[in-house]
Amino acid sequence: MKKKCNCGINTPLIGKIAGRKADSIILPSGKIIPPSSITGIPAKVMEELNTKKILQFQILQKSIDKVEVLVVIDEEQRDKEPSIDILFKKLKEKFEARFGGEVEVEIKEVKEIKRPERLATPPPVVTSMVRVS
Repeated sequence: MKKKCNCGINTPLIGKIAGRKADSIILPSGKIIPPSSITGIPAKVMEELNTKKILQFQILQKSIDKVEVLVVIDEEQRDKEPSIDILFKKLKEKFEARFGGEVEVEIKEVKEIKRPERLATPPPVVTSMVRVS
């Protein structure tokens, strides 16, 4: 049975809009950084460095003052310029600038980013273990 709006209009209702799950990053100052303001950083860095080395990434806030960025590198692009060190240095600089120097940022290369066991969707792009009380 299709649900109807109690306003009287007989058009289809949108039940749920689904997308990738992403948390906000909470800084020590209490400032909240929305995921939309940080998920574009890897693409901007790749554009600046004229590379397509990053296949996938995930931003993890482990604690109020620590963020890890997991990066999967395209093996076909690995040995092309710029080096992975330069790419990671630039990523770290951009993320630290976005966080206003309030958190330590660590860029880590991983072979894959696993999705949670019970999810059929891609893994969350931004996950924060920090909860606002």
